[in-house]
Amino acid sequence: RLECRIRDGMSLSAASELCHQEAEQLQHKYGWIALDAQGNWGVYFTTELMNAAVMSAELSSPLILAR
Repeated sequence: RLECRIRDGMSLSAASELCHQEAEQLQHKYGWIALDAQGNWGVYFTTELMNAAVMSAELSSPLILAR
């Protein structure tokens, strides 16, 4: 769904938010890391079991993402 929504013109953020809302409503337990051709990124998850860290040239230290 995420990929189709982006191909249909939604931004990475908007498509991911919509997918996340649907997953929460359906009580699905999973997550994803998304990156587009413009360098936009996002980490979305509906479970405490998924954590992530992000590092880029703009950050002085890794950004730790945990629920």
